[in-house]
Amino acid sequence: MADDEDRSAWGWKEYKEAGNKAFAAEQYVEAIELYTASIERQPTAPVYSNRSACYTKLGQHDKAIADASVCAEMDPKWPKGFWRKGNALQEAGQMRKAIRAFESGLELHPRDRSLIEGKKACVIKALETDTDGEIRAMYSEIVNAHEAEEREASRLQTEAAAAAPAIPVQEPVAAHAPPAYAGAPGASAAAAASAVDGQYNKENMQPNTNGNAGDTPVPVAADTTTKGAAADTPEAANTAASSGEWPGAPEQEIARILAAGNCYAVLHVDRAAADKDIKKNYYTLAKLLHPDKCPDPNAPKAMAEVSQAYDTLNNPIKKTIYDKYMDDMMKSEGKTFAEWEATNGGPEIPKWLECILKTKGGAFCCIVILIIILIPILLLLVVVYCILLLLCLPFECCQMCLCPEKYKAKVEERERARQRWEEEQQYKRHEHV
Repeated sequence: MADDEDRSAWGWKEYKEAGNKAFAAEQYVEAIELYTASIERQPTAPVYSNRSACYTKLGQHDKAIADASVCAEMDPKWPKGFWRKGNALQEAGQMRKAIRAFESGLELHPRDRSLIEGKKACVIKALETDTDGEIRAMYSEIVNAHEAEEREASRLQTEAAAAAPAIPVQEPVAAHAPPAYAGAPGASAAAAASAVDGQYNKENMQPNTNGNAGDTPVPVAADTTTKGAAADTPEAANTAASSGEWPGAPEQEIARILAAGNCYAVLHVDRAAADKDIKKNYYTLAKLLHPDKCPDPNAPKAMAEVSQAYDTLNNPIKKTIYDKYMDDMMKSEGKTFAEWEATNGGPEIPKWLECILKTKGGAFCCIVILIIILIPILLLLVVVYCILLLLCLPFECCQMCLCPEKYKAKVEERERARQRWEEEQQYKRHEHV
């Protein structure tokens, strides 16, 4: 913690950044003090939102609701303020007020995903205490859609359990034999540890050398002299930790995920699964294994595997490359996805360009031509920018001299817009964790 002398020259931004670091370190009391110092220098909606989150973590719900309310009123154009207020009310058990807070935000931001999902989750949770059926009647559309999703998920689980083949007992794989499948997404501890904040080190992905350890079957080739085949069949991907319903207990799912051979097996889907099924299984596992809710020490590792698998399969380009990798793994030696991608997953270039680049001096000629083309374009952009700047400068000066209040409001709005952008980017980076 910095000394008072070090903080004497701090402004509201420095206090806010220090508060963010304290919050990330789960030092919520210190974070509140830093956010309060920032607010005393310049009140901003994001800082009120962050302080509200600290109060929520400490169980001081009245203060959390008060800060979130100020945040929403201070900057109605920022949807996260309404989300923060709804979340604070929901944590305090005031479900009807929480739903109303989400609805207030949706009136101004009808397409905001966090508000839509927040209202839906709040309505579903409110059903637990809805003794008079008022919530079910008022929000029947949301309730019916949720129940339909649960029925569909139950149907898919029943079909998967019925279609799951018997698992044959296999002989142990010899120590010198290659692994049956070596494409586990982010299997190393370093990759799991780096996934806490939603950022993953894909270079650390290591092969799964545990054979068929754990409870996920890893089929091997019939001929023991040949190299192992990839465990990417629908049967292998869909085999549950046990013959019971999926998902199992958190401990069972963690063991299954850490022993899984590929992204499809991690998310418990086959290669033909629709995007909605992939997303549904991801959210199911995320709710079950999130480190904040699951006390198992291996929960962060399992959650890292789930997040890595979802990032791969949810991106159409990555999924296409990964499927090609899976196909190659069926007929070649084991490699990690990172190793395979480094040699096979590069972008394809036209044949004519490939011929030019292979010709002696061809690459140099291409670079020279590109420079000749780009230099005039860059000069033109600079000239256009300078002209626009010169045209706008007199207007800015006149507004600053003649209408200082409007100019000040414009500068403050610009600063709030920048803060909103930073908060939205941070939310996007961490929303799936």
